[in-house]
Amino acid sequence: MALGEWPWRVYGRAGHPAFRQWSLEAWSDYDHLQVGTSVIPGRGPIERRAAEMGLSRRVRSVVPHFSMAAAMLAETDLLLTVPSGGLDPTAARYNLENRELPFEMPPVGLSVFRSATNGDEAGVRRFLERIQAACSRL
Repeated sequence: MALGEWPWRVYGRAGHPAFRQWSLEAWSDYDHLQVGTSVIPGRGPIERRAAEMGLSRRVRSVVPHFSMAAAMLAETDLLLTVPSGGLDPTAARYNLENRELPFEMPPVGLSVFRSATNGDEAGVRRFLERIQAACSRL
């Protein structure tokens, strides 16, 4: 079941110098934060797309969860490139700004899969309907 899409966004602290003249060069010139627990440098979708364009980014720090990223961004000049749903709920609380990714990147599709064995049970259907309704409000 398709639930929607999250476009990629770049987050940084309010007043971040890169946002003054936002461009591909600004994105590439500043150090980056990355979220992940099994990050292999240079192997993510952003690195692959940047490499196709002859660009790279310097990942200076990796955190295991989005909840840690907002606090780090608020106190540093790091940038974070992630699907918007990962940070949008907390960005305002930490006074973060965001910009469109300065290059084309397909949005991240959100889907939920159900079991072939019990996916048609009434309780599972109600649960999936609630998830779909919640995602449609995002």
